Formats: sequence, structure tokens, C-alpha cells
Amino acid sequence: MASKSTNQKTNGRFFSRWRVLTILIASAVLSAIIIPRMVISINEGLLADIPIFETDISEKPDGVYSGSYSTSGYSAAVNVTISSGYILDVEIAALERLSPTRAAMVKDMVVKYQMLNFEDPGWSPQPSDRVLLKAVERALTNSATAAM
Repeated sequence: MASKSTNQKTNGRFFSRWRVLTILIASAVLSAIIIPRMVISINEGLLADIPIFETDISEKPDGVYSGSYSTSGYSAAVNVTISSGYILDVEIAALERLSPTRAAMVKDMVVKYQMLNFEDPGWSPQPSDRVLLKAVERALTNSATAAM
């Protein structure tokens, strides 16, 4: 009888350890999946709240204006060329954690619409777009770095 009791205790400990180990592994896997997704969601929420203000460029002297913006690990630096009150070009000088392809699309929209808060039927804005738009806004509120 004593040996049966010992076997039951050993099996109980064995199964108990496997349960604990299984729970720990499942927790680690879920944490590895859920926590990064939560961080991404929080960052996207913060980016979506970045206010973008229009700047009257009709009276700005011709030149190249530089600006940058950084938040939540995302950053962008741009050089905006203005001539005769129009945005001729937005050169993307640096990007961090932003898609270069997406940034090129945003820059093209700014040049096309001559504004930062544009609406286009074929355009679906993303929160990260606001980092680049804020860099352009800051460039437009700075003094020219080079006259044309």
C-alpha cells in the first residue's frame, strides 16, 4: 500500500509540474503576441492625435524650408521647396519607422493639393502619415534655409 501511495504522490507532482509549465509557456506565447500588438495600437492612437495646421504659403519668400518631427519612435525630416507661393517639392531627407513608399505618396499629395489636410477619394490616411505632415508643417513655419 505504501508504494501505491508514493506513486500517486509522484504522479500528482509530475502532472502538477506539467500544468504549471504549460501555463507558463502559454502565458509567454500570449504575451509575446498580445503586448506588441497593444503597443502598436497605442502608438497609432498617439499618432492619430497629432494636430496638423495649415500654413499660408502665398506670402512666403521663395526658398527651401527644412523641418523635422519625431514622436513615439517615428521621425521624419523634410526640405520643402516653395516658389511663387506654391509648394514645388517636398524632399524627404530622413525617415525612421515610416515606409518610404508611403512617405512618397504623402509628399505627392501635399504637392498636388498644396495643403497638409487634404482629402482624396482614393486616399486612405494612416496615423503614421501625420509624422511626415507635421515635419512639412514645421518646415513651412521655419525660415528658409536656402533662397531660390
